[in-house]
Amino acid sequence: MKQNNENIGLVIINISSIFIATAGIFAKYMSLYPAFITFARCLIASLILFIILTIKGKKIPRFPYKDKYVLLSGVLMCVHWVSFFYSIKYSSVAIAAISIFTFPIFTALLEPILLKKNLDPIHLIIALALMMGIYIISPEMSLENDVFLGVLFGLLSATAYAVRNIYSKNLRLKYNSISIMFYQVVIVAILLIPFANHHEVAVVKSNIWPLIGLGILPTIIGHGLLVESFKYFSATKASILTSFQPLFAISLGMIFLHEYPSIQVWIGGSIITVAVIYEILRKRVD
Repeated sequence: MKQNNENIGLVIINISSIFIATAGIFAKYMSLYPAFITFARCLIASLILFIILTIKGKKIPRFPYKDKYVLLSGVLMCVHWVSFFYSIKYSSVAIAAISIFTFPIFTALLEPILLKKNLDPIHLIIALALMMGIYIISPEMSLENDVFLGVLFGLLSATAYAVRNIYSKNLRLKYNSISIMFYQVVIVAILLIPFANHHEVAVVKSNIWPLIGLGILPTIIGHGLLVESFKYFSATKASILTSFQPLFAISLGMIFLHEYPSIQVWIGGSIITVAVIYEILRKRVD
């Protein structure tokens, strides 16, 4: 029975990773401002989640506006998603996916600082390996180089995601996963309201289906299935199993966008991936 449950969980988490990896494809396909893409994504996701909760007859979560960690998680998610789309804009799906995949290492480095814990010296060695991988990926360390900008935005996205995860650990003790997701997409949408009129209506209409796809496939289905996988695996083990997500993103980029990573990207990405997987395996929970 346990083996069957793990097989079901394995299928769910891999399908989840594929859906989440489509975010880069949708973003690259659209010629829209990153902040507007994020606004539309969260607006669509919040409306659909509201409908789902209503159909299921569940009480709509009351917004915990006094909970600073809920608000902080929403702000950090906003930075994470907007930075991700900027990374896609300036570089490629492959570079953005690899750069963001560094978030477990940033989590390991920042958690001791933010929560006042002791820093594990091995994390400094892993960080050096990470820097080496980033250096290989970047053709030129210059703000005038688009690929380098893409890497920087990817790292910013990973950092925001890591900090969000660190401060969100206790949220699941207070709220269920759907409520947390609903709060976060609503906060992000509200924060980005100033960018709602950035494009003309005709431009938005021409991109409406990719926007809807972005709001449903990676946001609701992808992250929803990821949460569902926690029924079968611990969060740490689930992280190990999502290690293939950058590979899924790169593969989708090659299929749909004809983006073929250079040898430098493959080498640098491999170093980063090995470093991340090593860090996850060190803290494995069966």
